[in-house]
Amino acid sequence: MIYNEEDKEGMRIFFRQPSAVAGKTNGEQLGLQPKDMNDWDNKEEWIEKISILRWSDESPKRLTAIKWLNKKLAGTLDAAKWERLLKFDCSYNQLTGLDVRQNTALRELSCWGNRLTGLDLRNNTDLRRLKCSNNQLTSLDLRANPHLYYLYCFYNPLTALYTGANPYLKILNCIGNQLSTVDVSRNTYLESLSCCENELFELDVSANLKLERLRCTKNHLTSIDLHENTALTHLDVSDNPLTALALNVNKELVELICMKNQFYQLDLRENDKLSSVECGSNPPVQVILRDEINN
Repeated sequence: MIYNEEDKEGMRIFFRQPSAVAGKTNGEQLGLQPKDMNDWDNKEEWIEKISILRWSDESPKRLTAIKWLNKKLAGTLDAAKWERLLKFDCSYNQLTGLDVRQNTALRELSCWGNRLTGLDLRNNTDLRRLKCSNNQLTSLDLRANPHLYYLYCFYNPLTALYTGANPYLKILNCIGNQLSTVDVSRNTYLESLSCCENELFELDVSANLKLERLRCTKNHLTSIDLHENTALTHLDVSDNPLTALALNVNKELVELICMKNQFYQLDLRENDKLSSVECGSNPPVQVILRDEINN
C-alpha cells in the first residue's frame, strides 16, 4: 500500500457524488473513468489520474495538498479523513457545503466562487491564508484563527466582520459585502485594506501605521483621516461624499484616485512621488502642485 487508506476513502466518498455536469460524478470531473471506480478498493492506480494532489514522503503517503480549481464539482465536501491536509483549493466549483472541522493542520484554504452559506473554522487554529470570496456567507467567525495574515472575503452578504483576534493580518479584502463597520484597530500589521462597496459611514485607520494600499470606494464616507498612514503608496477613495482630503504627510503616495467626491481643492504639494492622479467627476477642483503632474 502506497497511500493512506483514510485519505483514499475520503476521496472515494466525494467522488461518488454527482457533479455539476449532468450524468457525471465528481470523480469523473477530476479525471477518472467509471471503470476506475469499479475496483478502486483494491487498486491504487486511479489516484495517479486525479488532478493536482500532493502527498507526504512517509509510508503510507498522506495527503497534504489539493488543488481542484474550476472542475464543476458539486455537493458537500467533507474533508474529515484528510487529517494531514495543509493546503486546500476547491475554488470556482458549485459546492454547497465544505467541512474542514477535522483538518486542524490546515494552513491555506481557498474556496471562493462556490455556493457556500456557512464555513466553520473554529478548529483550524493554524490557518494562515483564507480566500472565501464569491459565496453566500452571512457570517464568518475568525476568532479561533490567530495566525491569519491573508483574508479575501469579498462579495458575500456579510453584515459583520470581526478581525480583532487576527493580530498578524496583513491583507484584508472585504469588498462588496453589507458591512456598516470595518474595525481594523487591532490589525497593526495591516498593509493592504480593500473595503469598497459596503455601507461604511466612517473608517478609522489610525492604528495601521504599516498601511500601504487603501481602497474604500463606493461607501458613505464624509471624511477620512490619513495622518498616521505615512507608508501609504496607493489610495482610492472614489465615489464617497468627501468634502476634503488631507495628504500632506503621505509623502510615499504614488497613485491617487479620488473621483466622484465633493471637494473643490486638492493640495498635493507634499506628494512628490505621485505618478498617477485621477480626480474627475468632482465639482471643479483646484489641484495645488509643487511640480506639474498630468491629471
